[in-house]
Amino acid sequence: MKALMINLAESRERLDWMSGQFARIGVRFERVDAINGRALSRKELLQHTRTRADGVEWAASEVGCLLSHRQCWKMIAEGEDAFGAIFEDDLHLDMEVGQLLSSADWIPRGVHLVKLEAPHLPRYQGSAENAGVRHRLFKVDAPWNATGAYVISRELAGRIANTPGFASPVDQFLFDNALAGRFSVAYEVRPGICIQASELLEDAGALRSIIESDRLPLRPAAVSRTKRRRSQPVRVALELLRPFKRLARRIEKQRRLRKAPVIKIPKLPTKI
Repeated sequence: MKALMINLAESRERLDWMSGQFARIGVRFERVDAINGRALSRKELLQHTRTRADGVEWAASEVGCLLSHRQCWKMIAEGEDAFGAIFEDDLHLDMEVGQLLSSADWIPRGVHLVKLEAPHLPRYQGSAENAGVRHRLFKVDAPWNATGAYVISRELAGRIANTPGFASPVDQFLFDNALAGRFSVAYEVRPGICIQASELLEDAGALRSIIESDRLPLRPAAVSRTKRRRSQPVRVALELLRPFKRLARRIEKQRRLRKAPVIKIPKLPTKI
């Protein structure tokens, strides 16, 4: 499957980094010129967004990131491969990335969206506790604030490429299974086979997140509800229930582990 890598024109250091990463694992990639949200007019920003479901104001760079990913969806939808892979430009890639991109046979029928990236070190295969752990395919169980590396089917890419207005950033749009009206259930490779370089490097430098921290008042944020303080009897009851909830979570974790299929990672042909 084709590998697309999103990169801003001015982010030359990131391009050099990712070129080295892909070369190391033996994968050819196509650079996709990222859309700089800060260069868009207010009218253009409003054109592609709606009031966010989480009540947070949009950042211009978030809109640019979303539109950059949508460019990739259109390219995959118009391509010949059944699946395509999309990468951002601040990742550390493991060899398994190249192996999985060599074939789509490891993706079960009916699965259209698979995250390759670990959200944090405990779920990364390079962590000590994950040494020798078999890779499995899990349904995403929590929304992730990252879209660093994922595989998407041509069918799904075609369905979402022309979304008129987004009510959530691209990471929530793709990987929050709790969102109402989900277009497809998202899955993840666990342990993850790549991770943001800033998670591994003490000084990430140019690889640090470039999503701007300031928010633009593009649309009014939803009014958040003030949490009501629970009464004493309710707090006592919840405390008594805590160990049972912990046990239930442990049982559910084991059930999900047994149900998640083991990924048969394709072997690359030996070079002569």
